[in-house]
Amino acid sequence: MSETIEKTRISDEDILKKIDGHSKKAKNYFLASPIFIIGGIISLNITGKEFSIYSLVGIALILVFLFLFAKGITSASKATEVFKSNVVKYALEDIIDNCVYNSKESITEKRIKETGLFSGWNNFHGNDYISGTYKGHKIEISDIFLEQEVERGSGDNKKTVKTTIFKGQWMTCKLAKNLPAMIRLSESSKKGNIETENIAFNNKYSIYTDNPHYMFYVLTPHFMEYIVSADEVAEARTFFCFENDTVHIAIYNGHDAFEMPARKDCKENFSLAREQIKAEMKYITEILDELLKNESLF
Repeated sequence: MSETIEKTRISDEDILKKIDGHSKKAKNYFLASPIFIIGGIISLNITGKEFSIYSLVGIALILVFLFLFAKGITSASKATEVFKSNVVKYALEDIIDNCVYNSKESITEKRIKETGLFSGWNNFHGNDYISGTYKGHKIEISDIFLEQEVERGSGDNKKTVKTTIFKGQWMTCKLAKNLPAMIRLSESSKKGNIETENIAFNNKYSIYTDNPHYMFYVLTPHFMEYIVSADEVAEARTFFCFENDTVHIAIYNGHDAFEMPARKDCKENFSLAREQIKAEMKYITEILDELLKNESLF
């Protein structure tokens, strides 16, 4: 860790004070805001269809409500940002060299779409962008959420139906060379153009490739067995796209990583919170460790 970074760190006690300060402000804003929205609704109901002084009071009270609610959201966001920039960032730096962390950015929608790993989604959201090097290889990681939103029915029966297509961590890793094949391991509900001798792996994935011969240099028997068993332990589904000099690894585990901890002990003891963050990273780094054993890639 560089000396400059060390000097910019603040103590866990100061982190807790900052988070508590923003959290208390958010709580106070949220507690105060209902009084004004209730008052505003009552005033507007009193005035009815006629515009009167009550109308002005009602509008003013609703505006105060909106202001307080917005302030509450801002304060809560500041508490989260203090946690991410002072706890998450430095926990990641213990794992990833030259780590850059931006809680509001992500791997781009265009790059996600180009992999072809998931189809049918029309809503995209990403955050918690991480970049750096792991054992000498450039990596990027983001929380990614893909959703399909469609309108069903018509008239009074019209409703919006939302379906989660992917929710989890998305990682890219630069390979040591351009691969002579594209290999995509996606959802098993769609039949691919080739199968392996591993039945469990075939049941889990649809395999697409433009070079079946080279594919078996990448999908070694050991790697296939590892991924099937690792997903069962982690209660996740992991999808891959190998193309040119990059592998995309999409880990569908249904949750956002690196958020403020729900556990009270982690909220008050940031050493525990950092260990929790490192545990969240463990599955990702273990997949990379397994890939790094493959000389056909590196």
